[in-house]
Amino acid sequence: MKNIFCTFLLIVGATLVLKAQDPQYTQFYANPLYLNPAFAGATAQGRISVNYRNQWPSLDASFITYSASYDQYIPKYQSGVGFYLSQDEVRSDMISGNVPTFKSTSFAGYYSYVAPLNKKVALQFGLSAGMISRDLGFSRLLFTDQIKVSGGEIIEEKPGGIADENNLFENNNVKNVFDVGTGVLLYSKKFWLGASVFHINKPDLSLTGINDGDRLPRRFSVQGGYVIGFSDVNRQKTDSYDFTITPAFMYLRQGASDQLSLGAYMHYQPIMLGFWYRGLPLPLYKEGTDDNQVSVAYSDAVALLVGFKLPKFTVGYSYDYTVGNTLRGNTGGSHEISLTFNFGTNLEFSSGRPKHKRFGKLYCPNPWKQYEKKRW
Repeated sequence: MKNIFCTFLLIVGATLVLKAQDPQYTQFYANPLYLNPAFAGATAQGRISVNYRNQWPSLDASFITYSASYDQYIPKYQSGVGFYLSQDEVRSDMISGNVPTFKSTSFAGYYSYVAPLNKKVALQFGLSAGMISRDLGFSRLLFTDQIKVSGGEIIEEKPGGIADENNLFENNNVKNVFDVGTGVLLYSKKFWLGASVFHINKPDLSLTGINDGDRLPRRFSVQGGYVIGFSDVNRQKTDSYDFTITPAFMYLRQGASDQLSLGAYMHYQPIMLGFWYRGLPLPLYKEGTDDNQVSVAYSDAVALLVGFKLPKFTVGYSYDYTVGNTLRGNTGGSHEISLTFNFGTNLEFSSGRPKHKRFGKLYCPNPWKQYEKKRW
């Protein structure tokens, strides 16, 4: 029994190290508030986004993430507001009833302000503040001394055993902390470039309170993209583009881990396709001893995306194929689904954005939204 408990502590320790980082999304532009607080209200309309990700389902422990967000532009104040709710779960065979071994829930409010630089370019500044709740779920674990087996089948599950005898996590199953983030976004009707940092205060998520050793590292991100449009030569310049390609990137660093996502969206109404690479293709770091260092590059996954993109509604599905050497072919990949609904308060304005007194219509060309009219 003691060996089992020690094994469990090792598993929990590994889980806590893993969960000291935020979940990742392949369709990160379909989850804009997760990416950058400055995206709140950036499309100049109201927007609801729902996301689901199931990562590595073939492993003994699965990682499932849900999120939902709402953001709205407020023309009178040149501002955007929003709310974000997310839940990240780890499920394990050690749990009875298929309930999460580990659960992290976060909720945050968002505010952004638009500062036009001229008639074509604007800056948008964003802030986020909220709470993170971490639940270990120790009381839901089922150990062998709580199970009675007869004829190869479980005939009884009883409380007690190691779960009661070892109270390392007693009264410390749940930890709630305050969290803040900020971001900035530069954009025109054809490009965007942003930077963000989350967990500025590095909240302490330790469940045991030992050595203050489980602070959530800051998450730094730089993201950007450019819309390339192609139209029928007989069409006027004011018409919408028939076909667009939007190359985009996102670089992320949290703690000692970093990754680069490179890819492109291709849109031909109403079909949307995408291809992404995630990893570090160039050897930027060195590992090993001082006398025997080697440059390191790694690849995490390649992803394919397919979706339908309508003026007010977008749905997308993506599949990640793991290409890393450690887990290649053993993870079952990752599945992700996104739903986005856009709605405007005044459709006589392009994208719902009213004319600024001095600078005209300005909105960020989010690749996940089909605008009513694209007047380049």
